[in-house]
Amino acid sequence: KSPNGIFTEAELPYEAIHEDLQNDTLNAVKLAFNCYRQNNIYEFNMGVPNEVLLIRKADYKNFFESNSVVNNITSFVTKHGEVSPNQYTFENITRLVNHCLYEKNEAKKKAQAEAGSNWNEQAWEEKWNTDEATKDWNKVLIIPVTVIYDVNNSNTITGIQNDLKPSYAKMEGGAQGGDVNLEVTYTRFNN
Repeated sequence: KSPNGIFTEAELPYEAIHEDLQNDTLNAVKLAFNCYRQNNIYEFNMGVPNEVLLIRKADYKNFFESNSVVNNITSFVTKHGEVSPNQYTFENITRLVNHCLYEKNEAKKKAQAEAGSNWNEQAWEEKWNTDEATKDWNKVLIIPVTVIYDVNNSNTITGIQNDLKPSYAKMEGGAQGGDVNLEVTYTRFNN
């Protein structure tokens, strides 16, 4: 909802993707959130947010405080219905998946080197998933935003702000049921 600051949170299965594709090349990861149909039965209905930001939960406060723009690694923008009606579709978040997996693997290597012969992978995994600094490593937020584009180039984003117009979209998934669509495209090489 906007401007209430109620955001959709999603947990992405980075590790499951990695485990399934250990010997393959990850080409693309497409993520789509279907919205429930809104019935216009009231005189003053709120519309659906036109644009939303997908961003790592750990990064969202700093993103707005530092007036950042999307980098298509840890933050992405899409428009409602741009790919499919009544849906927010992020065409390719492969760089996000790879970035998060790399970050975790580097932290694990460092901890393993520091622990030496005292290394306990199970204890480290448990700490990684419960520690305040890292527990949200696989979570993203979907935030309604207003995107400001360069007047000379409509593809260049010059600013992103929280959307302050009253609007909302109820998305399928989670406790309400329905599926979140995650399509993984990969290349497998056979010997």
